[in-house]
Amino acid sequence: PIRLNALKTFEQHMDDVAYLLSAGRDIRLLTEIARNPRYLEAAGELGQKLVLDWLDVVARKGGVAQAKRIPALDTLRKNFGASRLGFKLSSILIQPTALFDGAARLGPGVFPSFNEVIASRPIRAFLRERFPELRHRGADDPAYLELSDRPTLAKYQQVGYWALQQADLYTASAITWEAYKQATRKAGVAVSARNVVIVESAIQPAQLELRRTQASPLFKDLPLALSRGALTGNVSLDKAILQFKSFLLNRWSLIRHDALRAGWLGGNPHQGATVLFWLTMATIAETGARYGSKVALALLAGGTVAALAKAEDEMDGWTDTMIQEF
Repeated sequence: PIRLNALKTFEQHMDDVAYLLSAGRDIRLLTEIARNPRYLEAAGELGQKLVLDWLDVVARKGGVAQAKRIPALDTLRKNFGASRLGFKLSSILIQPTALFDGAARLGPGVFPSFNEVIASRPIRAFLRERFPELRHRGADDPAYLELSDRPTLAKYQQVGYWALQQADLYTASAITWEAYKQATRKAGVAVSARNVVIVESAIQPAQLELRRTQASPLFKDLPLALSRGALTGNVSLDKAILQFKSFLLNRWSLIRHDALRAGWLGGNPHQGATVLFWLTMATIAETGARYGSKVALALLAGGTVAALAKAEDEMDGWTDTMIQEF
């Protein structure tokens, strides 16, 4: 659509210019490395293709050719997503279950870290100021940043997503805080809720753990199935198929790499078992949160007898849902 707001056009242009000036040289050098025959020999044809495809996404700042998009489907997906998840209690309650994904790599320390983040405003301020990848998340799926082209509708969509985004932000903050504390301990510095100090060398490792364990809406972190349409060949179709499910691709990475390759097949069965244990707990927690919210709503509605009967009906599908989730 034609843009009538000159300020927004100017802001986007300057954002593109700043991006090109800050990242252009690095992207060019990395692309030259990836195209080198020695890199091809080391990574193989598939490895080289994946890296070059990802660098192309980064060079375009997340953009793809218009031939890989279906505008009508994008519009339908954005509006359906907002109406499907906006103000939905179960979706809000499920967000903190991503702590279990963090525990798959960081251990059970993520849970007390979650309590510290909730209780401490200084910790939240520190994380917001020092960790840009956390600050710009918006939530765990690109759909939360892709609002309607109509300003009024986009405003209502943003309001509908607010509680869900806040739940994701607290969860991601807990993962980042725990990863930061572990990285500072390796650096020989004792960081705690009462001693929040800046250790520059620990910031990047903490952000890496955030990317590895939590799905991200940022184009540089998205799987190629979402950013480039590598699943069907069309970005709009892939995003429609995986709407609000990008966390599953992240979870599959934990299973395939951390549990199987680096764990069971890499001579570290304890790591493999640990990852699978926490991801199993995540699945149980998600199903419990979903059905718990249904039962709670059923009990809050209508008379006591009818409400209990409805709650019992809601619980009948627990086993089937659990099997489907696994």
